[in-house]
Amino acid sequence: MNAPGRPKGEYRSAQHGAYPVSALLQARDMSVRFGGLAALDGFSLAVAAGEIHGIIGPNGAGKTTAINALTGFVPRGGGEVLFDGRPLAATPHGVAACGIGRTFQSPTMFGALSAVENVMCGGHLWTRAGLFACLFRSRKAGAEERALREAACEWLQKVGFARAPDTAVGELPFGELRKLEIARALMAQPRLLILDEPTAGLTATEVGRIGHLLQSLRTKNGERMATVLIEHNVPLVFDLCERVTALDKGRIIACGTPREVRAQQAVVDSYLGSQAVTGASPTRANVRQAAPRGEAILEVKGLSAGYGRMPIVQGIDLTLHDGELVVLCGRNGAGKSTLLNALTGQPRPASGQVLWLGQAIERKSVSGIVRAGIGLVPQERGVIAGQSVEANLRLGTVGLRLAKDEFRQRREEVLERFPKLRQRLQQIAGTLSGGERQMLALAKVLIRKPRLLLLDEPTIGLAPTVVDELQRIVAGISASGIAVVVAEQNIGWVAPLAHRAYLLEGGRIVASGHPDEVIRREQVAEAYLGQELRSEPEEELSKEA
Repeated sequence: MNAPGRPKGEYRSAQHGAYPVSALLQARDMSVRFGGLAALDGFSLAVAAGEIHGIIGPNGAGKTTAINALTGFVPRGGGEVLFDGRPLAATPHGVAACGIGRTFQSPTMFGALSAVENVMCGGHLWTRAGLFACLFRSRKAGAEERALREAACEWLQKVGFARAPDTAVGELPFGELRKLEIARALMAQPRLLILDEPTAGLTATEVGRIGHLLQSLRTKNGERMATVLIEHNVPLVFDLCERVTALDKGRIIACGTPREVRAQQAVVDSYLGSQAVTGASPTRANVRQAAPRGEAILEVKGLSAGYGRMPIVQGIDLTLHDGELVVLCGRNGAGKSTLLNALTGQPRPASGQVLWLGQAIERKSVSGIVRAGIGLVPQERGVIAGQSVEANLRLGTVGLRLAKDEFRQRREEVLERFPKLRQRLQQIAGTLSGGERQMLALAKVLIRKPRLLLLDEPTIGLAPTVVDELQRIVAGISASGIAVVVAEQNIGWVAPLAHRAYLLEGGRIVASGHPDEVIRREQVAEAYLGQELRSEPEEELSKEA
């Protein structure tokens, strides 16, 4: 018995859900390591012909690493990958020749070619005219080029490309580049299409069109095209896909139908943390200080910002008071990191105003904003891996022109807050554990004595015990009078500390207020994962059977 739209065929139970007996793509026990980091551990995936299979997980879960390993962009550290029953090549060209097409998180185009010419490049696998035929413009080469152009124009139309086919790539906004890359991948007539964040930067209408397109795709044999969809837009994945695999920290935590995966507490916890979504009393101490009544030190009015042609956050209004701790929550791609980066000048806001201590800073340089008293700890930690802990701390004071005694005093102050770093002053930063690198990143910013501390996803890759320690440290920083803004999707640890919360969705603030009012199970879970999926009606299943 198959649910509506699900590929027919027998399914066999597995540790995490069911997988098709005769899968088009099958990966077993695949692993990837980067140095000492296990980015992927025991990854398995089976995709049936005609199936749309989703892969979800929080930032850093291993989704893109899994696809890069499958398609030959990073070495596979063990395991087996079969395509149509045969071992799959381990190089990108070999994978493409087998009939697998893919897109990337950031569209990469040939800048000197037009839109239609970029799509035509995707058809190189099924052309037959050789180099000399093309050089001498033979009839065969001319006929192939006309056929390529005609097919390319058809794909541009199907993906909803809104510009003329001969438009220069450099003139296209980000959303059109995204559609262009999908069209180029489809031009290769793949049997399996792998899409990595295909709807990032698209409007709701454009996302809907891409969804309809994926459901209607057919191979040259008339069968529905198999698709692997990696998306931060989890509600879209649950709406489109027959089955979903959920990853966290490089491991599979759930696999099954969208309804089954949506119901798994491990999946909800991977996005939100266990505390904030269960409604239970937090296991960590609630150490929220009384709400400060100081002056408004940061005022954001109508802020919009993005990268290149891609708008990420729009119409942001936000106020922060002296000594206040605020949490920005929202799923991956909601705009949290972009908002923090825009506050520090990179990217520079496209519109709106940022007032710091009453002065406009939206046109200041990054260094000027840092000197004004705003410090950012980015997702990537901002630690120089090849330098010692002591050297990193010294580099954190660049531009302050501190005397030796003053530097020693400031160093002593941060080492009192981070005692583990004292034992590792001469250790190379790249050899520190993930938790120690995060502490060093914090110390590098705090040694400048900022008035505002911005933390971007500070718990990524950290063990629960380290998150406990980080909570105590951030609570202490807030208690010392430093204003703190934490952008975090694992909100469980920071919710008990925060005075106020903002919920971002689609680059806009959709809720704000006291954390207990904003961070609720239903509201936040739906923002991250979509509405609760109900069981399929018995009558529909019986009709399908």
